[in-house]
Amino acid sequence: MSVQSRIAMVEEKGESPTGDVPTEGVTYRSMSLPPSPPSGAATPTLRIAQCPLRLRPLIPPPNYGAVKQGAILRSAFPQDRNVEFLKGLQVKTVLCLVATEPSEAYNRWTYLGSCKRLRIDIAANKEGKVKTTWDSLCEALLIVMDCANYPLYIHCNQGRHRTGCVVACFRKIQRWSMDDILAEYRAYAYPKAREGDIELIRGFDPEAVYDYAKLHGFLDDRPFMRRMDSTIGNIDALAEALSSRDVDDCGDMSAVSNASTRSDDGLTMSKPALDPRSESENVAVKLAAENTSAARTSVVEVGEDIDGASAALDETVVRDNADSTTTVVELAEDAMTPPAVAVSNPFA
Repeated sequence: MSVQSRIAMVEEKGESPTGDVPTEGVTYRSMSLPPSPPSGAATPTLRIAQCPLRLRPLIPPPNYGAVKQGAILRSAFPQDRNVEFLKGLQVKTVLCLVATEPSEAYNRWTYLGSCKRLRIDIAANKEGKVKTTWDSLCEALLIVMDCANYPLYIHCNQGRHRTGCVVACFRKIQRWSMDDILAEYRAYAYPKAREGDIELIRGFDPEAVYDYAKLHGFLDDRPFMRRMDSTIGNIDALAEALSSRDVDDCGDMSAVSNASTRSDDGLTMSKPALDPRSESENVAVKLAAENTSAARTSVVEVGEDIDGASAALDETVVRDNADSTTTVVELAEDAMTPPAVAVSNPFA
């Protein structure tokens, strides 16, 4: 006889399951059934306080990696959860390769970090066809090659295909082998490497970047290029010039006047203003200021009105400050520009 049948018979007779004499008025039930909870019982809740910001994990965007350590970085489109991680990178320039609208946190990160934001729309090479134009690719590569933009952050939507093509073509300028270039591309594009991307990478000619720069006047009005010992006549010379020139020669780098930097404890420490004018111009301005000061002193000594001289001096100061402010605004949307940091040669 099964155990369940035995229990049922015992319950019908009112006997104890152990064979003892039953107590009068007591009915025994199967011991295998769990007790029923009281009806209407409320489920207790547990609330955990939000973790302090300093203890929260820093989450990099998907496909995050370094193209050149400390100089060129890449990833997918940063999301809100990635902003705290990105703040620690002290990025100077962000190059976006898609027309996707950024979030408010993304905008706040670039604004408060005084990042210069650039966007070049790169067409995706879908369905096995090459749709990326060489002009857009060359324009993006000139930004990537220019050390004035470092630390530079490159991203598209997924950080796989558009970013992968730009980085792969940059590797061709660096004279990587095709096997290494495609291995890096496939590592980031996995598991969706595109045949159109690979066709573009294989067919890309680095000299097209030099031709594009020359055709669109990129080599004109560049003092650091005019001072080069040899003529810049090919992509190798152009890459060397863009990667090795001094920080002081970087056109927009003069805009760090009125810049400030932040210490570890969050305090703001002001930096002395840097005058972007040449040394000869500074000497001339200094002499003019001394002459103006001497003229004002003589006017005071003879007791004449100095309002005219003061107004002229104030006009000069306002004009100089306006020029400096315009330069800073062109670089970023606020005056908290991070200090210039020399970057090692990425083509070494």
